[in-house]
Amino acid sequence: MCGFSVLFSPNGIRQKHLNFSSELSNFLLKKRGPDAFGSLYIAVDKVSNQWITTLNYQNISDNKTIIGALHHSRLMITGNDLTDGSQPVISPSDRYAFVFNGEIYNYQYLGRKFLNRSFSSDTELISRLLDLLGIDAICELEGMFSFIIFDLKSQII
Repeated sequence: MCGFSVLFSPNGIRQKHLNFSSELSNFLLKKRGPDAFGSLYIAVDKVSNQWITTLNYQNISDNKTIIGALHHSRLMITGNDLTDGSQPVISPSDRYAFVFNGEIYNYQYLGRKFLNRSFSSDTELISRLLDLLGIDAICELEGMFSFIIFDLKSQII
């Protein structure tokens, strides 16, 4: 089964801790999900105080501070290829960033009910439902799962 780890500090995360977090997560999670490994970093803009996402924390500008790191390893169960359920995920509206582990049993039904279409992975459906229903989307899900969701607009985890 997939695995994820999250590092968060509202005061910022030092570069050496980001390096260690990424390397350790990759090493520890590899056996849980050998098909893919991904990372996403949450930064706060010191001027606007907005949360933003970046795939590469090493190129972050001086006016931004990394406050979160999401790491995910994937064992592909649903989806046609590795791009269908790759994680961490940013929702289409760029409001939500999340990692997810588990299986949503009713994801095809929910896709038809709320979005009038089918989905090739439960992860893709979750990102669309979050944009449509907000955090209440979780109440619609049936299955075995765990999440860490960053609401980048409201700055809530």
